[in-house]
Amino acid sequence: MQGMPFGRYRLVELLGRGGMGEVWRAFDTVTERVVAVKMLPQNFADDQVFQKRFRREAKAAAGLNEPHVVPIYDFGAIDRRLFLAMRLIEGQDLQTLLAHEPLEPDRAVGIIEQIASALQTAHRVGLVHRDVKPSNILIAEDDFAYLTDFGIAHAAGDTSLTSTGAAIGTWAYMAPERLNTGIADARTDVYALACVLFEALTGQRPYPGDSLEQQIVGHLTTTPPRPSILRFGLPEAMDEVIASGMAKDPDQRYQTAKDLARAARAALTTCEQAHAATSAVGGDQLSSPPGTRLAMMRLRWTKRRLQAPIDKLIPKFRLITLVTTLVAVVLAAWLMVTWRPWERHGHQAHGNHADP
Repeated sequence: MQGMPFGRYRLVELLGRGGMGEVWRAFDTVTERVVAVKMLPQNFADDQVFQKRFRREAKAAAGLNEPHVVPIYDFGAIDRRLFLAMRLIEGQDLQTLLAHEPLEPDRAVGIIEQIASALQTAHRVGLVHRDVKPSNILIAEDDFAYLTDFGIAHAAGDTSLTSTGAAIGTWAYMAPERLNTGIADARTDVYALACVLFEALTGQRPYPGDSLEQQIVGHLTTTPPRPSILRFGLPEAMDEVIASGMAKDPDQRYQTAKDLARAARAALTTCEQAHAATSAVGGDQLSSPPGTRLAMMRLRWTKRRLQAPIDKLIPKFRLITLVTTLVAVVLAAWLMVTWRPWERHGHQAHGNHADP
């Protein structure tokens, strides 16, 4: 296989380039298999502290035995360029999928469940990913999901984010404690995974804005968004899942990634059971055309959304009606007393009798 030589590898095709380096489709001449080679930026190899941290993290990541973690075959430095050789995943990343439209809720939660499994395995051995985001989630055939780039973000450290140009894509999923104290643990990855779940369900990042300042303010001060408001049909229980997963205080979050995934699945399951029960009670709805049932669902959803503000206005309308009625009664009484039509009528009648 032809390609640009890189140690024992032949770099065949550039698959992607970003702030954390380049990814190549490559051929391993020793094992004679096609792999993915990630080459980190040249300046990283000149940093001895980074090199030491990178090797330690890469070794830990290579030791993970979990089907949803991209296997690392080799790592080190070639021609003063740090690299990782990994399994080549045929598919596309979640970011590319979400560029077209949000996922169906069941599909979104299914992917989150798989990534939660990968994170849980890493957290069990003390490895924190620190850069969970859609572009680091690869989707292969039959929606089999992989989490990649384990160890690289931790090795790079937070100070490298702005200098590499990867800031916006990373800050959009960054937990508040990393901004406040720089401390990251398993709950930091839980926060990022909740952000990814929100985006998978709605097609939008949790906090709007393309500037670094907007993202920081959102994560530090803004209440977690409610996906059910942005997408018709999502259960309100999913709002609670996102609120807990993205809680500002790590102690108030789900403590494990699988806790988040289980809660998300439960929110969908409860909603499906409620719909099934409603359909069982309303037999006519089951025989209705799909378009009619959808219209009825939209009508119920709209009524539920509008009912709360209407309920708040009803007491005001009652008060206005009462005051208006009272004013009308007082005005009528005043007119009766001051005008006294019965006396005028009496005088008029007396005058008529006096006329010849």
